[in-house]
Amino acid sequence: MEQEMQAGISGVRMIAAGAALMLCAGPVNAGDWPQWHGPNRDGVTPEVSGWTGSDWGITESWRSGVNNVTNTGYGVSSPIIVKRSTDTVPRIYIMGWRDGNDYLYCLNAENGSILWEESYTCPNYGRTANANKTHYKGVMASPAIDLDTGYLYTISCDGDVYCWDTTNSSDRTVWNFNLHTRYSNIPAASPEDYGAVASPLLYGDWVIVEVGDETGNVIAFDKTTGAESWRSANTDLKGWGSPVMVTVEGKPCVAAMTRTKMLVVRADAGHLGETLAEYAWDTTWSGNIPSPVVHGNRVFFARTDGSGYRAAAVDLTLSGYTTVFDTSGWYWGCSTAAIHEDNLYLVHARKVRCRGLDGSDVWTSTDILDDAAYGTFDAASIVVCAGDDKMIVWNGRDWGKLRLVEATASPASYRELASVTNVLQRKEEDHYPGYSHVIVGHGKIICTSIDGDMVCYSVDKQDEGTVTISEDTDEGLACYKIVTPTGTYYYDRAGGAFSSLLDTNNIDWINYHPTGGQLGSYRGIPNSGAFHPGDPGGISTTDNPLNTPLPKVTVHTTRNGWACRWEFFPKYARMTLHTKPLPDDKYWFLYEGTPGGQVGSDDVWWRSDGTFSTCWDVPDWTTTDMVNSSDAAFGSEWVFFSDGTLDRSLFLAHEDDAEIDDYWLMYDANGMTVFGFGRGSGIDLRMTEMPATLVIGLVESRDYNTVKSAIDRAWFRAGEMTGDADGDGMSDAWEDERLGGTDEQYGGPYEDMDGDGYCNLFEYVAGTDPTNGASLFKVSTGLSNGQVVVSYPKNLTTGAGYETLSQYYTLEYLSHLVTGTWQAVVGHSELPGDNSTNTYVPAVADDGMFYRAKVKLQ
Repeated sequence: MEQEMQAGISGVRMIAAGAALMLCAGPVNAGDWPQWHGPNRDGVTPEVSGWTGSDWGITESWRSGVNNVTNTGYGVSSPIIVKRSTDTVPRIYIMGWRDGNDYLYCLNAENGSILWEESYTCPNYGRTANANKTHYKGVMASPAIDLDTGYLYTISCDGDVYCWDTTNSSDRTVWNFNLHTRYSNIPAASPEDYGAVASPLLYGDWVIVEVGDETGNVIAFDKTTGAESWRSANTDLKGWGSPVMVTVEGKPCVAAMTRTKMLVVRADAGHLGETLAEYAWDTTWSGNIPSPVVHGNRVFFARTDGSGYRAAAVDLTLSGYTTVFDTSGWYWGCSTAAIHEDNLYLVHARKVRCRGLDGSDVWTSTDILDDAAYGTFDAASIVVCAGDDKMIVWNGRDWGKLRLVEATASPASYRELASVTNVLQRKEEDHYPGYSHVIVGHGKIICTSIDGDMVCYSVDKQDEGTVTISEDTDEGLACYKIVTPTGTYYYDRAGGAFSSLLDTNNIDWINYHPTGGQLGSYRGIPNSGAFHPGDPGGISTTDNPLNTPLPKVTVHTTRNGWACRWEFFPKYARMTLHTKPLPDDKYWFLYEGTPGGQVGSDDVWWRSDGTFSTCWDVPDWTTTDMVNSSDAAFGSEWVFFSDGTLDRSLFLAHEDDAEIDDYWLMYDANGMTVFGFGRGSGIDLRMTEMPATLVIGLVESRDYNTVKSAIDRAWFRAGEMTGDADGDGMSDAWEDERLGGTDEQYGGPYEDMDGDGYCNLFEYVAGTDPTNGASLFKVSTGLSNGQVVVSYPKNLTTGAGYETLSQYYTLEYLSHLVTGTWQAVVGHSELPGDNSTNTYVPAVADDGMFYRAKVKLQ
């Protein structure tokens, strides 16, 4: 069993023989949306969308004008949502303008109530504004928060830059100044200027702002004092998009859209503000509205105005750039594109599009974004939920419609799963209501309008619902009957296995009978050699009261020296096999049953490597590791069986390993499937590892991507650790010792308690301290005798939560961030932790490689 994480995400890139630098490392608090366009400014959140496989599991939590939730004032600024370690609830920060003042609101994300507010005098249009004022009003830049200090940074349409201390209730203003007062040469763009539009960018000790002064377009200010730190050599007029960080050959740089260019300036010591690249990008309306987006060293940008619709991408080096594509065939308009899993998602001409990173067409929707009142100005926005590969499309101008769409390249088509209409209604017909981008964070989907109205939806969590256990009989066996929202399990208390698994249509996917061989008595789950329905001698007990709805129920079984624990959640069940009679005793995990009630020629079984067969196909793969984790998450391997008639699947997942996996159809449609993790030809039990995990569940879909997302979520939520009663992937003993308790109030798996960029789950697997920001698992580089050395720690953690577990480390390399495949460095795979630092000296020929280290806990 294992949990696997990686550090040095993107790892290290060598830029020359004898020099190397590390890129940004590790995940942030998974729930935070701390700045414009998301955690990484790419329109992506690691959270899930709420898709259950059959419907969109979101519910409206609150909205403006209901239950005293305030209207926040005019503006097209998008909110942010964060939950720092000192916060008891997630907080929303949002700006708005009303009655001659800008307002900053801190809201309780659970109910929309005001926790505090600040204000200052400000006009509703910037002093340089000369554009069409029916398009906008009030604040346009989104806030950004430093999660370490709690300092929040805002910019008004008139150039008021504020630093707020969100932790100080008596005096929240740390510093502030007006850009026009400090810099007297910020001219208005011609023919149109909207004032200060770009959102602040935080990097290192700086807050970086696109000012557009004649002495420097991009200017960095000290985050603590507000003093100028450096400015760009480029002196173009400002654009409207927000700047973003990009790493070029290990060097930090800033990409920004000026009035006439896509600009890249350096932000590394000795080269601060130097121009790295300028790409001509003039616009008739002075616009360059969308922000650039970055993937590796590639920058994507677009425009939509009277001078022509265009999109382009360039690859950056320290000596300049290479054009990847420059096209007028497609673009994105007022919204900014998102990048997920090597694909670019965007809104263009009433359509939602998926493009490859080389600009190639993957799929395009029909004209779904329609607003007769305002034409095709492309003001819809996109957020990709990486947790389940779904995309939320918000079109505030389409009378407030949210869409949920598959964010995958395969199948190559637009696939809309669900929608919500009339989310927000515009109040002022002379204003466009759709510029604010939708945001997702901490289980919330938040939409706003230019009029200051806001609505918050709560996302359905994987484990919501209840489970009930009772005593019953099935086929003459004394059973526990476990009822969940997705199915009903009959668990033979003596045999320690399932005799029946009924779906919501009361169809049995196992169909055990006490006689008949393949027609009945052979059937069951897990049929491990020790646990099989109909076998005598086992003793099963439950921790829980009978006939009582609970979030989870647990059953313990012992039989002939073997012992296991089953935990039943609303959408899956987890088995932990934790004891066996002798160290060399072997086992397998089997599914011997009837998908959809009977094995049909159109029934299909999918594997986690992305391949599939019909259940009537008998592959000659019994000498190989047939199922592997190439498309699975968190160190799992899995299969799922889909019925050809029902829109439903049964999945089985367990730890990825190199053992043989076997499948065959025993006889015909009157027989049964015989699938086994760790089963060789015939009766060949292969697995010995202890403890071990099996996760099973029913999903209301046959679609590969939908079921894959459900499996990944169930496997992650189930954890793989012993002693993990709450199923969050972290040992309960470790949580008690390091976090103070197992309840969410002490810190969930995705929270970053010490603000070091690594969530609690990562820190558990890596063996680092979740309360010490200096305790890190990361890849480092340096020089030794003129050679580049890549190093990484090999911890061997002991103590609470690690009693039967050890860490194993793998160093991987990649030749190209976009097209390459991660491969293990020879001699640096599955190295056991020993509390030492491991080093690797790349050959000079390896210049240009990327590196990352992975840690596995098993």
